[in-house]
Amino acid sequence: MKKEAKRQNDDAFNVSCILNVYESIWKKRNPSDFIRPIKYARQRARKGYCDRDIWCFYNWFLDIMPEMLKEFRDSTSGFPDEFMVDEYENNRQDYPHVEKEHLWVKIDDEQSNYEYGLIKDKAFRKWKDAINEIITEFVVLRRMDDEIWEHNSEDEEYFAEMQLHLDKAFALLQRWLFDLWF
Repeated sequence: MKKEAKRQNDDAFNVSCILNVYESIWKKRNPSDFIRPIKYARQRARKGYCDRDIWCFYNWFLDIMPEMLKEFRDSTSGFPDEFMVDEYENNRQDYPHVEKEHLWVKIDDEQSNYEYGLIKDKAFRKWKDAINEIITEFVVLRRMDDEIWEHNSEDEEYFAEMQLHLDKAFALLQRWLFDLWF
């Protein structure tokens, strides 16, 4: 008897919970508030972007680009060859056992391998620094865009600074775009 009464109470409680959820969600909010995210997810899965991204493209870009670059930076295992060449040529005296031709060929000499490892580590750090520089410029642009409402259209200094960051961000992206791969 107690179990039956408890079950009826539980069922009544579940029904009242469902009704409360129904009232709070469907009666107070527009059903399209729930449909749109599904629509956007389907569009992103199909096209890689959605209508919402297009409505304010620059916000989407300034939000997504730093996050993508951070993930790339944290998971990449390679770097452009020019970082190794630059490190070797600028600090040749630090690597007496390595020849330029040995930068891409494995050598059995232990000292050469050690120096090669140093060159590779420094080149990898410089690559990550280059990615960090791009990230920083896009983050600054995003912050400045958020603060733009505090400045009037006559604040030429603010907009000139914003343009400098924009130019630098895209110059860096242009410089390294085809090296952004795993």
